[in-house]
Amino acid sequence: MTNNEKPKIVIDDPSLLKPTEDRPYPYQLEGTNIIIYLSEKDYTPIHRMEEAERMASRRESRCLIPAKERGEWMRCQGDCSQCPRTRTGRPLSLDQHAEETGNEPAGDDDIAAELDKKERLESLLYAIPELDPIDQKIVSLYLNYATESQIAAECGVSQPAINKRLKNLVTKLREIIKKS
Repeated sequence: MTNNEKPKIVIDDPSLLKPTEDRPYPYQLEGTNIIIYLSEKDYTPIHRMEEAERMASRRESRCLIPAKERGEWMRCQGDCSQCPRTRTGRPLSLDQHAEETGNEPAGDDDIAAELDKKERLESLLYAIPELDPIDQKIVSLYLNYATESQIAAECGVSQPAINKRLKNLVTKLREIIKKS
């Protein structure tokens, strides 16, 4: 069989070609003009799957618009024929979006800065286990936005002692990161 040939469909049960009380649901075999009749049990999952694919396809063709509450994006539910953002089959322009909303897309510098920040955070997370348990606790509380007073109360020492210890921990963590 060559790539241009369609596979031959063989229907072993000719009764599938005619509706019956048990099989009233018509189903057209993909890529053919052949219609077979299925029972509700057989038809329902196929119908649900096809309907889900159709809905997904419709959703993908809709414009992305800002969500009002969360600051995220959502698919437009409006009447596309009345929409000023009519897509005509093409993606929306990032330049047009920037002009309309004032939001610029992230540049390469922003992405590089984010990657650098992520790498530094990973290095820090690998260095923390090399500290003493009390220092690990202090760093953990600090990274979870606890104040020096809260850290001091949790660890049972004074706030000035925590302040000094945090300064020493920064130096110690830098040394650990340099070694690795």
